[in-house]
Formats: sequence, structure tokens, C-alpha cells
Amino acid sequence: MKRLIITLLLIALLAPSVNAAKSVDDQKIITIDDDIHDDFFVSGDQITINGDINGDLFAAGGEIVVNGNVMGDAYIVGGNVTVNGKIMGGLILGAGKAAVSGKTGKILAGCRDLAVKGNTEKIIAFAGNVKIFPSSVVDGYAHIVAGEFENQGTIKGELKLSTEQLIEKGSVGSFDYTQRTARQGISQGIRSFITIISILASIGMFVLGVLLVHLFPKLFSAVENEMGKDTIVKTIVGFLLAILAVIVTVILALTLIGLPIAVIFGMVTLIALMTSGLFVSHYIGKIVTKRLNINTSDIGIFIIGFVILVVLKLVPVLGFFVNLVTGSLGFGAICYTIKNKWNLMTAKN
Repeated sequence: MKRLIITLLLIALLAPSVNAAKSVDDQKIITIDDDIHDDFFVSGDQITINGDINGDLFAAGGEIVVNGNVMGDAYIVGGNVTVNGKIMGGLILGAGKAAVSGKTGKILAGCRDLAVKGNTEKIIAFAGNVKIFPSSVVDGYAHIVAGEFENQGTIKGELKLSTEQLIEKGSVGSFDYTQRTARQGISQGIRSFITIISILASIGMFVLGVLLVHLFPKLFSAVENEMGKDTIVKTIVGFLLAILAVIVTVILALTLIGLPIAVIFGMVTLIALMTSGLFVSHYIGKIVTKRLNINTSDIGIFIIGFVILVVLKLVPVLGFFVNLVTGSLGFGAICYTIKNKWNLMTAKN
């Protein structure tokens, strides 16, 4: 189980570096009919992509339909997701309900319901229900944790399955099956739910980080400059400031007048703490790429650092300290950046 979780996280986050990208601002209904000759970012309530994406796709929304082909990887987070086009790379998917009809390089999914109708190289999935249709051929392996599983297709390699209810295993190369009782299913379901949330959070932070690096490269450069100066001091100061911010928020919340201020101050602090790891990821990525003489874009640098941090956080005990140091250093650097750049930020044009 742990190996499966680690495998899903690592593979899902091992994305290629990307260069300049096109994006669509957040709208309610978005339809893309033209081909995009670049990496593409899109978010909205209803998204329909009919054109081909000659790069990677990053999509987040309520209902997402991909009819066009994606030449790279597709990172999709949505309530109801339908993929009819081909995904030449990997499909990294987080959804309530998902149906994949097109051919994909691989599927890495955390869903309530997952239906696979197209051909793919391999499947790694955590889901409430998984159904592989007769039209689907999995050339490699399938590692699946689900409440209910039904396979009517062909899995040429190993099917490693943990489920409470097996309806049909279909045609498989080899079969490693663990059946859960109802009680075990509830316990496993809770753990799987937590795992899915963690995976979706990681994918969400990854997409957010890529977007922020793409939109605000100068901000990342400014925060990194602070990280490179007195790193230990900024880590300690960041830790103390985070504690102080929580105390101040609680004190303000206890007074009727200070409650609105507490809400705003608390939200700003929470956002800073949540994004602190993204700045540290880019900082680590820059250090690694310089040491190894890797020539890549700012987004590629971020991805390398992000993957390194995820791997470190998976290590027992060490992961706790990595989280602590990452949050403290990032938060401290953000606070120092605001302090040192305040005059520039508030100056009149």
C-alpha cells in the first residue's frame, strides 16, 4: 500500500520542464476550438477543449471535456471529467467522476468513479469505483485500490488489486488480489480518502506553483534572493513569526472589533504558509540545476525542486522536519521580501 502511494505521488509529479505557456483567465464557460502550439493553462466552471494541445495541458474546473489531442502530459482536476482525445504523455487526474475514452500514455488517478474505455500503457488509481470497459487494453500493469472493481478489458501485465467487491477481473497477465471485509473496507476507505486528498493537494499545489512561476517570475526571484541571505536566520525568524501570527490572529478574533481584521490577517498568513513551499521548491531547484549544469526554464527549475521536496517529505521522521524547515524558511523569506520591498511596493508611479 505504501509503495503504491509513493509510486503514484512520484510519477504524478515527475513532469517534464515547460517553457513559455498560454493561459485562459478564470471564466464560467470556456470553449477552445483552435489548436494551441504551446503548454496551456485553463480554469473555469465548464471547459470544453476541441483543439489539439501541442504541449502540456493544465486544467481545473467543475466540468471538463477534452475532445482534442494533447501531445504532452495532461494535469486535470475537476468535478466531472471526460477525456475523448488522445493523451500522448500521462494523464494525471483528480476528479469526482471521470471517463477516459481516448488513448493515453498512462493514467494516474484519484477519483470517486473512474471509467477507462481507451487503451493505455498503465493505470495507477485510488477510487471508489473503477470499471475497465471491453474496448480498453492496458499494455503494462494496473495497480488499483477501489471499493468496487470491474474489468471487462485486457490487462497484459500484472493487475495488483485491493478492493472490497470484485465484480470481474477480466483478462490479466498476472493477478495479485487482496480482498477487504466491510470493516476493513471502511478503514481502508478512510485511509484511501486521506491519500486521495493528499494526492489532489499535491497536484493542486504543483499546478498552482507552475502558474505562479509563469505569471510572477520576478516575485520568485525576489523571495529567492532573501532565502540566499542568512538562510538559517530567516528559517528561525520565519518559525517565530508564524507562531506570532497565529497568536495575534487568535487575540484579534476574541474581540468583536478585531474579528474582521483577524479573518483577513489569518487568511493572508495561511496563504503565505501554504505558498511558502512553492518558493522553497524553486530555490532548491535553482541550486540543483546550477550544481548539475542543467539548462532549463524557470518552470522546469520549479518542477525539479518540487519533486525533490516531495520525495524528502515521504521519508518517515525526516519528512516532518522537511515540512517544518520548508514552511519556516519560505514564510520568513516572504516576510523579509515584503519588509525590504515595502517602499517599492507602496511607491506612487
